[in-house]
Amino acid sequence: TKTAHDYELVPMKETVVNIDYRMIGVGSNSCGPSLKNEYCILEKNIQFSVRLLPCRSNDVRPFSEIRRK
Repeated sequence: TKTAHDYELVPMKETVVNIDYRMIGVGSNSCGPSLKNEYCILEKNIQFSVRLLPCRSNDVRPFSEIRRK
């Protein structure tokens, strides 16, 4: 959060994942017309879930081990 550009980021050993639920449209009347309601996020309470699995780790293929509901 202290950098203004992506090239200023310091490389890390860890993998960082940013998961967005929804993206609001570009606009908001700061540099043009106001955003139409159809492109706004109007929900007050939002719930969603995400499940992350490794693609491959130690010759285990986790996707083949997922139990189908």
